[in-house]
Amino acid sequence: MAAGAIALSVPVPVHLAIAGAVFSASALTAWRFCLPRTREQSLDDTAGAAPVVPAVRPGIRTIALLTALVVIAIAGALVEDLGSSWSTLYLSDSLGAIGAIAATGYIALIGAQFVGRMLGDRFTDRFGAVAVARAGGILIALGLGLALLAWLMRLGFLFAPPAVGLLAEQTDLRTALIVYPIAGAIVVLLAFTLRPRRVAANGTAHEDE
Repeated sequence: MAAGAIALSVPVPVHLAIAGAVFSASALTAWRFCLPRTREQSLDDTAGAAPVVPAVRPGIRTIALLTALVVIAIAGALVEDLGSSWSTLYLSDSLGAIGAIAATGYIALIGAQFVGRMLGDRFTDRFGAVAVARAGGILIALGLGLALLAWLMRLGFLFAPPAVGLLAEQTDLRTALIVYPIAGAIVVLLAFTLRPRRVAANGTAHEDE
């Protein structure tokens, strides 16, 4: 809608008013079809709950695995931040695209997220979380790496994700965006931590190969 409004030179107040009306109507329509939660459903959920696993003191290995999972989550969030915060600026400022075309970067992000939400669970069930995470990390690293290939040699330093804006000011946006394909590579390296773990009757955890 924003890309179309830019192409048609629709004033921002008019565009926001139309968007607000459309999204409000969509939310109200969807709300009518929400499933009510009854007392019987609550009891069924409680009855079918998984058995409580005895609490154990986390060791160094557990802390390391949790840290790796946190890093994977941060790296995955970086990709969303790229599309939502930087794609439009990159297309318009660095590549000279007009406003209506620059908005397609964000559109591509939302489209990819929709596909991922529709197929992600099926792929995870069929191929496993490790394989899916590694494939996603490879796509991130290769896709964004190829997009920035012409400017990789200009990269002299890296900052943490919150410093992307500062890095872009000091160099340029093309150089600053190199943190994202690196995030994809990190996901590939740490994807092994997503391997399912079985809990035995004595509370001991075992990895499924």
